[in-house]
Amino acid sequence: ESLSTEELQAQRAALEGQKAALKDLSEATEEERVKRELEIAEREKEIAREMRARDHLEQQLSSMQAQIMQTHADEEHLRELEAKNQAVRDQIAQQRAAEAELQEALAAKDADALNIEEEFSSLQEEVAAKTKKLK
Repeated sequence: ESLSTEELQAQRAALEGQKAALKDLSEATEEERVKRELEIAEREKEIAREMRARDHLEQQLSSMQAQIMQTHADEEHLRELEAKNQAVRDQIAQQRAAEAELQEALAAKDADALNIEEEFSSLQEEVAAKTKKLK
């Protein structure tokens, strides 16, 4: 049976009262007095053990709470990192799409430039041929 801290302190105070009463007990025989003193000492030891056990449990609980808080903080940090990672992936996807558009536009301009060059070359040949005829 586990007692609260207040109950243990009340029992400790009661034991102190019993000790004081035992000193005042004039009609008690020496044997009774020794027996009561031993009972009181044993109960004091039990209370002390109970208090140490309670302190130990409180420390364990505090440690677990700290671990839970750290885990929560780690999870929150992980969510933040995942969000940043997703934002970077989205940005990369946008850059790739823009790059693909630029590549298509460049390819179209190259094709136009090649057509213009071919047409210019044809016109030059035609001019050269007509100039030769005229001479």
